[in-house]
Amino acid sequence: MLVLLALKMPIALTMLLPSTLGLVVMYGFETAAELVGHTAYAEAASWSLSVVPMFIFMGLMLWRSGMTTELFAAMTILFNRVPASLAVGTNMAGGGLAAVSGSTVGVTYALARIGIPEMLKAGYDKRMATSSVLMAGLAGQLIPPSILLVIYAGLASVPVGPQLLAGVVPGIFLVLTQCVALIAMAVVWPRLVGGRDHAISRQREVATIPAREKLQAIIRVWPVPVITLIVLGGMFTGTLTETEAGAAGALAALLLTVVRQGRKAFGMIKVAVVEAATATATVLFLLMGAAVISLVMSDTGLADALSTWILDSGFSRVQFLLIILVAYLLLGMIGETLVAMMLTVPILLPLFETLGIDALWFGVFAVLCVELGMVLPPVGILVYVVHGIAQDPEVNMGQKITLKDAFTGVGWLLPISLFVIAVLIAFPEMATWLPNRGSLE
Repeated sequence: MLVLLALKMPIALTMLLPSTLGLVVMYGFETAAELVGHTAYAEAASWSLSVVPMFIFMGLMLWRSGMTTELFAAMTILFNRVPASLAVGTNMAGGGLAAVSGSTVGVTYALARIGIPEMLKAGYDKRMATSSVLMAGLAGQLIPPSILLVIYAGLASVPVGPQLLAGVVPGIFLVLTQCVALIAMAVVWPRLVGGRDHAISRQREVATIPAREKLQAIIRVWPVPVITLIVLGGMFTGTLTETEAGAAGALAALLLTVVRQGRKAFGMIKVAVVEAATATATVLFLLMGAAVISLVMSDTGLADALSTWILDSGFSRVQFLLIILVAYLLLGMIGETLVAMMLTVPILLPLFETLGIDALWFGVFAVLCVELGMVLPPVGILVYVVHGIAQDPEVNMGQKITLKDAFTGVGWLLPISLFVIAVLIAFPEMATWLPNRGSLE
């Protein structure tokens, strides 16, 4: 498996091929083929996974409708009087986009294109500009719709609806905590946001915008709270199942795109359908690979042996979680964090009851750790995405933005994410409170 990963094979194949070979060695070719076929089909045919294409299509439609630009504009107007107003607006826009997208890379890409040039024009330090965009995307897989949480629900065999609700409060807390940190940094080191003169100039610039235009900019983003209310409200009250909520959100996004884009919408819909189908197939393929490798782990006794060793070591709940946190971060620094989650979750599940860990809670914890791994060196895929975008002269405004600048900016806000993880460990109710109050079973 490690060799295949090093050869840049698709993640699903790096799990599926070695595990199939293991089954052939244990049971022979015919039995192995039957086991792989049955296991893969049973995993992919789960009705709860029908929400995946709905969420992906909804996010793609909203992105293509132009909502990203309008949401960023509205947030920067709303928060123009706070220190680091553009960075805070970027962070809040990231939270809003997360609530209707479910793609961390998509949110980060959109915000980088819009936010970095605006912050650089306002005199922001380039490290501050890149870091605020990068960290704004972290909530993308915590606030529903979240494809990673759906994948985890499939791995852990927990209900998708409650698992999605479990990410709401931690996701919002992460966004708000990062906003507070950005404001504090601007107060302590005003040069990072262009100095006080730039901040005052920015406030005056926004103040010159007529109140009517400001109100219109805010009103134009009404689809974001409405669609969020449909999806989350429907699941929370039990009025809609997770699939019905996803379908309702996708339909609303489709209609919005048609209304806003007119004839151009049909071309966008065609592209979005193909992209959603491709992404859905990728997710299902990943789950197939994880299911087959979990079968091998179980049949060889390796999973039981590892579980017994961990229990015999006498680790407490907190010690165990800190070890998992460090392992995820280390794996994130050198490779695919999604692989780490898909390999570890099936093995760790038997330990949850003994250690007093709620499976819904661990899903939020694991996804947040995986997301954090996406900004850590040397791999840090999100950092490379933003760095690539920042090479465009229209984005960097004539400034040279290096990988070192991007990773340095991440380092400034990394303690905030670790603080959120610590709070999540100390107060697990943060993740379990909302699903426990909801009506969705």
